[in-house]
Amino acid sequence: MVLNESQLNTSIANIAEIAEDADKKIDVDQLLNSDELTFQKLQKPVATISFTSSRWFVRFSVKNPGTSAEILLETARPITNRVDLFEVEKGEIVNSWKNGDAREFDEKAFEHRKSIFPIDFEAGEEKSFYLVLESDGEAINLPLIFWEANNFYMNDYKVQLFHGIYFGMLALVIFIFFIFYLLLKEVSFLFYVLYVFFQLLLQFSLEGFSFQFLFPTQMFWTNNVVVLSAAGTVFFVILYAMHFLKLKERLPKWHFFYQIILVLMLLIAVMSLTNTTILHDLSYPIINGVSFIGIVSIVYLIFNLKSVGYKVNNAFALGFTVLILGAVVFILGNTGILGNAQVSELSLKLSSGLEVLVLSVSMAGKYRELQQEKELAQEIALEQLEQLVQVRTAEVSSQKEKIEEQNKDIVDSIRYAQRIQGAMLPDEHSLKEVLADHFIFFRPRDIVSGDFYYVDK
Repeated sequence: MVLNESQLNTSIANIAEIAEDADKKIDVDQLLNSDELTFQKLQKPVATISFTSSRWFVRFSVKNPGTSAEILLETARPITNRVDLFEVEKGEIVNSWKNGDAREFDEKAFEHRKSIFPIDFEAGEEKSFYLVLESDGEAINLPLIFWEANNFYMNDYKVQLFHGIYFGMLALVIFIFFIFYLLLKEVSFLFYVLYVFFQLLLQFSLEGFSFQFLFPTQMFWTNNVVVLSAAGTVFFVILYAMHFLKLKERLPKWHFFYQIILVLMLLIAVMSLTNTTILHDLSYPIINGVSFIGIVSIVYLIFNLKSVGYKVNNAFALGFTVLILGAVVFILGNTGILGNAQVSELSLKLSSGLEVLVLSVSMAGKYRELQQEKELAQEIALEQLEQLVQVRTAEVSSQKEKIEEQNKDIVDSIRYAQRIQGAMLPDEHSLKEVLADHFIFFRPRDIVSGDFYYVDK
C-alpha cells in the first residue's frame, strides 16, 4: 500500500493481515519459512482483539511516496505486554524494535507511554513488516498509524493537555472531598474520594502513565495495576452507592447482593496477583462482566427507588446514568462489538469525567443536607434543652414551695412550744419577791430552749 496524504496520520489497520498462535509456539523466524498459520485480512481501520492471551502476528507492507524520512508507527494499547516490530526483506529479518510493558520502560524502542516505532523511510521506498502482539488476558486494540513526526508531536501535545485537565480535575475532586470527609466524618465522602482515586489510577494506567512514571522497572506492578485499580474503582463506587441510597434500610436483599459483588471484586484482585497464568488472564473478562452487572443494577435501583417514592438526588441519578453509558461503550469496545476501539476508550474518560463532576454536585448537595440536618439537630437539641430547663425549674419551684410550707409548719410548732415554755417559767414579779437582787442568763439556741428554771419561797 502506498502511504499518501489520506493514509498518513490516521489508522489504516485494514491494510494488514492477522494470524493467531494460541499456544505461543511460533516466532517470526519460523513463520517466515512456513505456512503453519493462516492469515486473514483485518476489516476495520482500528481492529480489536477481545480478551486474549494468545500470540498474534500482523503483517503488512507500505510504500512511502513522499520526501519525509522520519515516520513514526503507532500501534496497540499502552498496556499491551508485547509489541515487537520486525522489518522483513526477502524472507529475512533486517531490523527489529521492541515495545510493550512486559519489559522495563527504558528498553522500549521509543521512550514514550505508547507503543511507537521510529522508521526511516526513503522517498519511494517500500517496506514489509511483521508485528508480534501478546497480552495477559486484556483486550488488544490494534490501530496502525503512520505518523509524520511533526504531526505526531503536535497531536501528542493536545492529548497531553487533555490528560492534564482530566487528571487535574480528578485530583482536585479528591482533595476537596477528602477535606469534607475530615470535617464531617461522613463515610460516604470517604467512599467517594476512594472511588475517584482508583478511577484516576485506572485511567492513568490505561494510558501508560503508570508504566512510564510510577513503575518503569517494576514489572509486577505494571502488569497488575490495571486490574487492581479497576477492582478498586468498582468496589468503592458500589460501596458509595450502597451508602448513598441507604440500601441496608430500604432494600436489604439488594444490599446483600452488592455485598456478594464486593467479595467478587476482592477475589478478582487476588486472582490478578497470583502467579497462575490462567487465573490472572481470567481476571480481565470477569472484572468487565461483574463491573457491567454492578453498575447497570445501580442505575436500575436509582430509578426503581424514585418510582416507589424514595427521595434520590437527581444529580446522583444523572451521574450514574452518564457513567453507565460510557462503561457500556467501553466494554463493548473491549469485546470487539463496537466498531472503533479508540472511541470506546475515549468514551470512558469523558463519561467518567462528566460523572465525577455531576456526582461532585450531588456530594455538594449532600454536604448542604448534612449541614441542614446538623443545624436542625442543634435547634431540636436547644428546644429540648429549654424544655428540660423549664421542667427542672418548675420542679425546683415546686420543691421550694413544699420546703417553705414544711418550714412554716415546723417554726409554728416551735413557737407554740416557746409559748408553753414561757408560761411555765416564773415571771419577773415572782422572782423579785424571792430574790430582790438577781439576774438570769437564759439563751435558747434559736427560738425555744430545753432548759427550765423554777423559784419558790
